[in-house]
Amino acid sequence: MAKCTFHFRGYNSELAAFGLLLLLTMAAVGDSNPIPPTTTRSAGTERRTACEQLDENVRIVHRLFLTTEKFFKHFNELRFGNPEYSNRDLTLRGLPELSTSFTDWESLTSEVRLTTMRHNLHQLYPFLDVLEVDEGEAVVREAGRLEEKLSRQLQNVLSHTRSLMRAISTTNTTWSYVTCLCDNDTETETKMHLMEIENDETDNATPAPVHLSETPSEYDRSLRDHIIVRDFVDFLRRVQRDFMKLRYNNGCRRTTRSPTHTGRRS
Repeated sequence: MAKCTFHFRGYNSELAAFGLLLLLTMAAVGDSNPIPPTTTRSAGTERRTACEQLDENVRIVHRLFLTTEKFFKHFNELRFGNPEYSNRDLTLRGLPELSTSFTDWESLTSEVRLTTMRHNLHQLYPFLDVLEVDEGEAVVREAGRLEEKLSRQLQNVLSHTRSLMRAISTTNTTWSYVTCLCDNDTETETKMHLMEIENDETDNATPAPVHLSETPSEYDRSLRDHIIVRDFVDFLRRVQRDFMKLRYNNGCRRTTRSPTHTGRRS
């Protein structure tokens, strides 16, 4: 009887070891092939993200608008003796045409609105480089505290402008993706459309430099710089309204206070 009991216990031990090995094998197989988590985001989720992005863009452009307007008044006071100096009769070749009828502005699609915004900014930016050079020379020539203060203000304007360029580029890509989702495009079509947006030369290329054929006098240079800043302020005023229009057209909830409307041209 003792002999039989010994063999029975040995059999149980082998069976238990086999069962444990089988469980470990199954666990290893399960861990090596985990169920992939679902990463697809709905159009509604993407739209909420895009709306949050637009809210941030409204803050960026409003901050830039206030900074530029402050610089413009200081510039006019130093150059023309009047912070409210304005000359609407003068234009500068190469600057984008910003005037448009309200009906035409109202009828723009979101993608066209963003594309126009991006192209206008890339046309304006080289003129800001010209302005930076002029002000740098003025600091050397005048060497006064007011000129240095004006130069610092301009650097703030340029820094915020670069932030706006990045914001507009990102927003264009995001809204294009949302549009693809809402139009029920296939995944391949959506990726192809985004590649077209991301490869847009307007975003990737360095803005072309502005070449001035004649050497202007100091007063002519001041008038030229006045026109540049004047049109840039007009552009920022329009961009503020463009972003608010984008929020409204795409069903974003009103979480950002609308910038003050000044009644100037669109």
